Parts: sequence; structure tokens; C-alpha cells
Amino acid sequence: NCLGGYIATLHLLQLGHMNIAHIKGLDFHPDSKARFKGYKKALAESNIKPNPKLVMQGDFSAETGYKKTIELIESKTHFSAIFSANDQTAYGAIKALTDRGLRVPEDVSVIGFDDLPVSQYFTPALTTLRQPIEEIGTLCAKSMLNLLSGERFEARLPPIDLIVRQSTKSIYR
Repeated sequence: NCLGGYIATLHLLQLGHMNIAHIKGLDFHPDSKARFKGYKKALAESNIKPNPKLVMQGDFSAETGYKKTIELIESKTHFSAIFSANDQTAYGAIKALTDRGLRVPEDVSVIGFDDLPVSQYFTPALTTLRQPIEEIGTLCAKSMLNLLSGERFEARLPPIDLIVRQSTKSIYR
């Protein structure tokens, strides 16, 4: 999750975005904390101090993604991209941007996290981070079974993949 947050933010930075908003997941959720940590790490490595006005507390829902994006727009704080804590939050963010007359990705790039099946069919198709959930579940099950039988099981987590679709765009073009 930390690496995924880092990769998502780095992708936006490589596209030229400097003012990147982040709509977090639940504050107490470990995934949310790790993704936020990755976001801050990527910004720090680019010598960008996170703007607290661009960090919104969310809850992994489309409804809150919508509401928090409206708050971002109404705050008049400049941002050119949003890193959403998950795909559902990104769906809400895109709807809010569209409802306020902003185009994705022409005016604001949006990236999600999880690569839910509908993300490739969303308009615009969502750039996101894919976690191989089934593979991770299989590794966890094998690990638990080995622990229960007194054996050790060492496995590396499978890689997380950046899936670039149509919701992010370089600001250099």
C-alpha cells in the first residue's frame, strides 16, 4: 500500500503535476495510512511540501469522494490532479469534477487504487493501481496453513501494477 501510494503519486509527478490533492481512506485504516505515507514520500523526494489544504479525509466511498472533491474545488486551492485512496473514491471525484464543469483528464487528472473491474469501463477509463488480490489471498491462506502445521512459509508479495488508462494526462502537452 505504501509502494502503491508512492507509485500513484510519482506517476502524477512524472506527468508534471505539482499540486496533487489526496482524498484519503478511513483515518484508522492501515491501507489508508500506508497509501498516504507513499503519497508524502513521493512528494518529499520531489522537494514538494504537502499542502494540508489538498489532503482530504475520506472513507473509501464514492459519495465521500464526490463531497471532498466539491470541497477542494470550493476551497479555491489550486490542484491539477487527485490521488484517490481507492477506485470508488475516484469515481466520486470524477463525477464531482464533471458536475462542476471540469474535464478529466484535460483539466484535472485522477488516479485510483485497486483496479476494480468497472474501472476499465468507467468514463474516462480510470488510471489505477492493481493489486493481485486473489494471489495475495492464496499466499495468505498457504501461510496460515503452514503456520498451523508448524511449518514456515516464506513468500514475497506479488508486485503492484500501475494501470495507465485515460484519467491521467501530462500537463506538458
